This record gives sequence, structure tokens and C-alpha cells, in this order.
Amino acid sequence: MGQRRAHRLTQEQRSIETVITQAAIVYLAQLEGSCETPIAGLAELEGGTVKFRAEILRPDGSEALSDAETSSIEDAAEMGRAVADRLTARAPENFFDWQS
Repeated sequence: MGQRRAHRLTQEQRSIETVITQAAIVYLAQLEGSCETPIAGLAELEGGTVKFRAEILRPDGSEALSDAETSSIEDAAEMGRAVADRLTARAPENFFDWQS
């Protein structure tokens, strides 16, 4: 493999990884997560699609809600937003409060 081709493939891979990461970034931003908010998101590339799994938990661990979705690479950020919106809609009021 030539050096130019290897460089191009590396750049393409980085570009795809950046887009995939956007699913998690948008998800976390939509939930207004901080380092103290018990939320998790994992985006994985499977062929030409992105699989995103997510979970939110009560701070004391007494309840957890999860969701997952698969989308095209191009729609990864919107998928992260949609998953966050669905989890937020399912969560009771004050779900993240420490004294709930």
C-alpha cells in the first residue's frame, strides 16, 4: 500500500470516528450531563451503520433506563439526540436529583 493511500485511509477512518463520536457528544449535551450525572453512551461502528446504546441511572442506582438505536453514519448525531429525548421522556421528574 502506498503512503498516500495509507494516509487517505487513515484520514477517512478518523473522519468516521469523529462522526460516530458525535452521537455520544450530542446525547450527553442533550441530557446536560456532567461528571456527576450517571449517564452512559456507547457508539459502535458495525459495517456502514452506527449502533448506539445508552443508559441513565438514578444517582443512588435504584433505577435505570436504557435505549438503543442504529442509524447511518451520517445520521449519528441526530440519533444521539433522539435517544436522549426518548430517555428524558421516560424518566420521572427529578430523576437525577440526589435526594429523590
